[in-house]
Formats: sequence, structure tokens, C-alpha cells
Amino acid sequence: MKFVIHRSFDDTGLASLARALKASPEVADVTEDEGRWYAVPDRGDLPEWFALHVEAADKAADPDRFEAFLRRVIGETLPPELVRDFTVQRA
Repeated sequence: MKFVIHRSFDDTGLASLARALKASPEVADVTEDEGRWYAVPDRGDLPEWFALHVEAADKAADPDRFEAFLRRVIGETLPPELVRDFTVQRA
């Protein structure tokens, strides 16, 4: 089971969050990703996005419980003003 933790505009907090997740026995793998959104039809630049792809160590884990775990790690690792900038989605 995989989830994506996403943030737009900048990567502040992403590295410390990746370290915290990699140190957890509940996580099998963490991969960093980034890109840029584009407007249509002129393809003008929109904000960059940054993401962590997180895979659960227990493939049979309850998705809701693993998502709650991810949200808890975000809340415990990052200051409150950054927490609201992150989203969590099942991949």
C-alpha cells in the first residue's frame, strides 16, 4: 500500500519528514519526487510541487490506520504552520 504526501510552492519540511518516515518500522520505502504544474492552454508556469511516495511495511495494513499514522508523523515532525501545507493521499 502506497501513499503520497504532497506540498506545493516549496520543499520546506520535506527532508525532515522523509528522515522521520525512513526511521519508522511501519514504512518500507520513501521516495522523493518533484515537478511543476502547467497552465492550459498557454503552459505558463504554475507552482512547483514536491512529494514523498511512502510505502507501508505491512502490505496488509489497514489503509485508514496507515494514513492516520502518516498524519501523526507529519504533526509530530513539522511545526504547525507547515502541517497545514501538506496533503496525504492514497496512491
